[in-house]
Amino acid sequence: TLSLSLPINHHTLIQLMKLIPPREFMKDDIQRIFRFLKHHEKISEREYLEAVEMSGQNVGG
Repeated sequence: TLSLSLPINHHTLIQLMKLIPPREFMKDDIQRIFRFLKHHEKISEREYLEAVEMSGQNVGG
């Protein structure tokens, strides 16, 4: 949950990822935010990777 006690579910995570321009997605500052969300919202690595794929972000290069 964030400051307003709103849960970050799988759909919300995907929507957040879609807001990030692809060229910015792998930058350290952006990844730090997602690591924070993963930790505090108890998002598994599998859920995170599925969200990345569903958001259309290309992290392979």
